Order: sequence, then C-alpha cells, then structure tokens
Amino acid sequence: METRPDADAGEVVASEATGAPLVQTSGGGQKRGQPEPQLDKRARREAAPARGTKRSAEEPPEALDGERARDRGQAPTASVDAGQGTSSSSSGLSALERAVGERYSQLGRPKTSMVWRGRQAVLSTEYWDHADKGEIGSLLSVESGPVPEEPAMLEEDVADGTYYDDVTGGDLKPGKVKEARQVELDWIHKQGVYTKVSLQTCYDETGKNPVTLKWVDTNKGDDTNEKYRSRLVVREIRLKGKRVLPDHQLFSSMPPLEALKLLCSMLVTLKVSKSRRKPLKLKLFDISRAHFYGEARRRVFVTLPDGDEEEGMCGLLQRSMYGTQDASSIWQGEYSSLLVEGEFKTGVASSAVFYHAGEDIRLLVHGDDFFVLADEEGQQYLEKLLSSRYDYRCEGAIGPEDGDGTELCMLNRTIRYDKATGVLEYEADQRHAELIIRTLGLENAKPVSTPGEKKKASVVLATMSLPVVSRER
Repeated sequence: METRPDADAGEVVASEATGAPLVQTSGGGQKRGQPEPQLDKRARREAAPARGTKRSAEEPPEALDGERARDRGQAPTASVDAGQGTSSSSSGLSALERAVGERYSQLGRPKTSMVWRGRQAVLSTEYWDHADKGEIGSLLSVESGPVPEEPAMLEEDVADGTYYDDVTGGDLKPGKVKEARQVELDWIHKQGVYTKVSLQTCYDETGKNPVTLKWVDTNKGDDTNEKYRSRLVVREIRLKGKRVLPDHQLFSSMPPLEALKLLCSMLVTLKVSKSRRKPLKLKLFDISRAHFYGEARRRVFVTLPDGDEEEGMCGLLQRSMYGTQDASSIWQGEYSSLLVEGEFKTGVASSAVFYHAGEDIRLLVHGDDFFVLADEEGQQYLEKLLSSRYDYRCEGAIGPEDGDGTELCMLNRTIRYDKATGVLEYEADQRHAELIIRTLGLENAKPVSTPGEKKKASVVLATMSLPVVSRER
C-alpha cells in the first residue's frame, strides 16, 4: 500500500503502478480497494440543492448536466486531471467529487455524462468497482436502479414540452396531456373543491406556507388503447418522525386479486341469479374523480392552481383532494356509507367486497372502480344507487345475452367471454410485458418461437473449447 505523508488532508492522489485513486485518510495514510468516504447525512443535505429548484441563468456550467450543457453549446468545466487528482474548475470540487470524476476517467466513461447538479454529485463508487469485475449484468443493472451516467428526469423537462408518465416513466404526448389537464381543472372549479382565503389565515392557523400542488400524468391504457389521465394532487408528504394522522386513516382497503377471479368464475358456473333465475353478467363502473366527492375532515390550505392565482390568497379545501394523506380513507368511508344505505353488506374478510342478498348483487371496489356481478335488474339497481351521488360511466359489460359485450378490461387485465361456448378467458396485464421489453432495450429484437436458438454442432464445439472467464476479468 502506497502512502504519501506530505499529502494534504482529503487530497486524492493516484498510484504510480495502477493509476487507481487513493484517498488520503485522517491518519496520514492512504488505502486502496475501499469505497471513497461518504459525507454524513447532514453534510449531504446541506450540499444538495433543494429538489425541484429551478436553475438560474447565472449558475455556472458545471452545475448543469453534461448532456444539457453540450446541447446549449457549453462545455462542462468540472473536468478532472486524472494524473494529479486536482480539478481544473474554479468551482472548488471536493476531494470526493474529484475521486468520482477520476473513476470515470479510468473506466473510459465520458465525464460529460455525469449529472453535475452542483454538489449533489457525491456518491459511492462501489458500483463501478463491481462493474469493473464483471459482477453486474444487464438484469442486475436494471434491478439496482439508475446510475450516475443515466440522465435524470427533472421537473424542468416539462418546460421544454416533454411529459413523462408518472407511473411507468414512459413518454407522453403533449397534446393529450394538456387536454387531460384542462378537463381536470374544469372539474375542480365545477365541484368547488376549494374556497379562496387569505395567506394570512393560513399562517395564523398553521404557522407555515400552504401545501403546494403537483400534476400527475399517466396513460392508464397501453400504446394501442390510450387512456390519458391527469390529476392535480396535493403534496402533503408524510415526514419521517412527524405523525399528522393515525395509520388507519392513511390508506383504504383494496380487494385481493382472487376476488376478481372469483367473480369471473361465478359468471360461468352459476350462470343465473339466485332469486330471479335470470342470466348473470359482469359490468365495470368507473367513478369520475372519486376523491373529490368526500368532504374534507381537516382544514388543509393549498396553493392556487394555474389560471386561478390571486395575490395574497390561497385555497382552503372543502372536499378531499388527491394527495392529501387521508384522501383514500375519506373516499372509502364515502362509498361504504352509500352502499350500506342501499342495504349492501360489507365483506368480513375484506371491507372492499359487498353483497346484496335481496338483489343477489356481488361487487368489489378497487379505488374508483366498481366490478359487479348481477343480472340485468340487479345492475340497474346499483346504477340507480350510484347515480344518486356520483358521476360515473360504464367501462364494459360481458354476458350471454344479445346486448351484452364480449370483452372488458379490469385492472388492465383483459377478460373475454365466448357466448357460444360460455368459456371465459382471463389475460394478464399486457403493460408488464411491454415495460420489460422497453426497459431491456429489446424493442427492435427479432423474436424466436423457442427460448433457445438452434446452433450447428461445429459452433457448439467451438464454444466449449473457449477458456472460462473468471470473475476478476
């Protein structure tokens, strides 16, 4: 192990034999093969810029992503001299940041690919130690998450007209997103989700600023059948160690997936209702913007959305809103009270499963989706009950009668019914396969009918004669 007692504390030097970075320790010596020192949590928090903070025009180029700087005709100045371990930038990079840059140089990776968000480029190089040894394959790389060379998806990208799916991370069509957002704003104004009050009222009651809002955009369908949804949500984040509400008010019950499969099975096995002996059918009802129907239980102050801003004013929620900590719990209490008024009984094993004995109606509620098994009269009974309080739409219906459909989609599972044979087909979520293919970069790969590829005997023998590659290589 090489040491340099004359090195300054925290200086990064290079080994003459290997060129590997050596980190000066507090005792005057240097150690090879150990991860570079980490800043403690407090130092990292103070060094990192606030999340979502906009960059100013005066900010130096080294605080920009290298790719963005290159697109703007700028060259990142946070370069590192590989032999000396010193930075040629006047920004004053720390020893650890210089070590990270040096590690990039040794691995042959361009330093411009690193996300230099000020001093936020502080991280451990253990990942590259394993990658150097060939211990990280493509699957493990996907599982371990993004690495420094991958571009960060920042909120500022939206200003450039690019929108990302907040669920899958895929690209969204700007025109479709803007249309969905406008529909959401119109609904909020129509329902009177909030009333305007002065900011001083918020300060007097809470002692802090109102909670900010954020857009959440997603395509609930797939690339073929698009279902764009945009929600304006409250960023009422639960802070660690600070409990605002008890745990049971932070979530709502969801039925098990087996309940969905059970209703499908009962459609083809029972065939007719118990009381009226009429054909059973499955229907899916979607409640429009369900979380806005529950009345707010707390006084929550929020910033005003775009287009409705007013100087010195903020919003006081009159109804629950997506993103508040108790929104899902309020919605469950809202629809449960309605169903109980309609003489439904709540399930014992799951509070999101209901049964009406008189009408022989079985249903499960998954968020804002009502999946119902009943005959036509039972379906009409439930629709009348839902319409008394909510706006809803029927997303699909399958059954044996002439007016019934043959296919519907529930939780992105496709359910098909063959009227001729009475056979029901249940297809898994197609988005899972699409996401795996996209993540592994196999969109343009050539498909094969078998898992393995047939090879000639000469190729197999030649492969077997190759030397075994060790983990160190």
